Amino acid sequence: MKIVFFTNKCSHGAELLKAIKTAGIQISAIVIEKKTVQSMKKTLKRITKKGYRELFIFLLRKIKQQFIWKNYEEWRSEEYYHTFSDEVITVDNFNSIQCEQIIREIDPDIIVLGGSRILKNNIIKIPKIGILNAHPGLLPEYRGVDVIPWAIINGDDVGVSVHFIDTGIDTGKICVQEKIPLMKNDTIQILRKRAETLAGELMAKTLQTIIKNGTCPTFPNPKEKGRQFYKMDSKTLKSAEKRLQERLKNVK
Repeated sequence: MKIVFFTNKCSHGAELLKAIKTAGIQISAIVIEKKTVQSMKKTLKRITKKGYRELFIFLLRKIKQQFIWKNYEEWRSEEYYHTFSDEVITVDNFNSIQCEQIIREIDPDIIVLGGSRILKNNIIKIPKIGILNAHPGLLPEYRGVDVIPWAIINGDDVGVSVHFIDTGIDTGKICVQEKIPLMKNDTIQILRKRAETLAGELMAKTLQTIIKNGTCPTFPNPKEKGRQFYKMDSKTLKSAEKRLQERLKNVK
């Protein structure tokens, strides 16, 4: 079975790759979307609209990534991905004609997302079985981004869902999902890392089922249920952290 892995170089993608490799599953090709000057300009423009405080935090985080965390994050280097597949390809945009042509030539059964932009139908329709995503939230209630702190703010459970994608945002059929129990020393950051680890485990299990049976059981992901969440600002994130610590007082 041909499996292609999409990633924009992130810790989430790295955890998926490690779990897939540990499960003995072969990846035919890894496709990396590189950051372009144009994409960076769009990101800076979007963040600047939120205010200079958000821009300062964003730039500070980038400086830390570049000079402080770089040595500890192997997944930032091209070489890292060659340990998971012999074929590593770089594209400017996952939705581009260039990427479409490459994927059509590979003719995959499955594409696994390990950090990706919203894909368009020209890519979605290529793999024979479909495209799998590991979402750090319990669908259908929590779609979008930063769903872990949003769930904490709302007093709800956190967890991970592996699902097939469609043209919506986190609206494809669900393959499997699992809650993450809260632990005494949790923080939002720790919960994010635990979600990444669980995402890898659930993705590997889903792929094993598909490889064995040619498909996997799914259940509905009703669009009318739940809602789409967006990037949480730093002030609300602090509130989520405080709310988490309050909830943890009842955890033994």
